[in-house]
Amino acid sequence: MSKTNEVSSKARDITVAFKTIGCKLNQYETEAMKTILRQHGCMVVPFDTHADFYIVNTCTVTSRADYKSRLALRKPKRINPDATVIAT
Repeated sequence: MSKTNEVSSKARDITVAFKTIGCKLNQYETEAMKTILRQHGCMVVPFDTHADFYIVNTCTVTSRADYKSRLALRKPKRINPDATVIAT
């Protein structure tokens, strides 16, 4: 098996969940990240399900968005304490 196939094979076992908070730009960026991860073999799953990685595309323009971002960053550890949570 080539090194490229090895990486793709390992990526197929990785699940990633996304939460987008904020503007159209954040939504576009999240879709771009999903596309790239899918191309590398990762499985994108709903945010409220078990995943290996949770990516929260945050916004702090308003106090409400800041509050929503903090809530979203806490939620994954209740679903999967071993998950990695990433804020962008």
